[in-house]
Amino acid sequence: MAPYLKKSAGFILFLFCLAVVISAQETANSSDYIFGDEQQLEMEVAIWGEVRDPGKHRVSYNTNLVELISIAGGPTKSAKLTKVQLTRQASEWSISPEILETIMKESGGDKIKDGELKRRFDTASRKIVFYDVDKYLGDRNMLMPPPILQPGDVVYVRTSAWTSWRETIRVVHELALIASIYAWYLRAR
Repeated sequence: MAPYLKKSAGFILFLFCLAVVISAQETANSSDYIFGDEQQLEMEVAIWGEVRDPGKHRVSYNTNLVELISIAGGPTKSAKLTKVQLTRQASEWSISPEILETIMKESGGDKIKDGELKRRFDTASRKIVFYDVDKYLGDRNMLMPPPILQPGDVVYVRTSAWTSWRETIRVVHELALIASIYAWYLRAR
């Protein structure tokens, strides 16, 4: 192969790689995605609640909700996987006239304080979805695939009702024990 053909092939390969990078930046906000160690597109998402390693995690761009739970060390034994919450900030302000009317009624028709309207709009523009991970894991046909995450998503794995009740019963038991010791002390005097 002639030397100028080798250089041309290398230049064409360089242009192709550059075009791929530019098209990836055009389809996604470059501040939301990050090139990872393995030269794949990554993003930051957060997971809270009943997982072994809560917090912000860098994951690949096509990670779904169940994979994020696994990346976070899996659920704890107290996790309620039937109602996992995914909160996503809407990319556009999508506020309906009904929501705007509700906000105005809540303010009593008075002038809304600085920042209050923005806070209410930001709250209204969030999208909250609940997903049943237990159902997904038990579904042989996997008809309801888990949602694919987007940059900035926040996942919250709640505590099961049984765990909450068990904790309440434990506190009541300890209070009863303290009360009985105090009653025994008063009788012994």
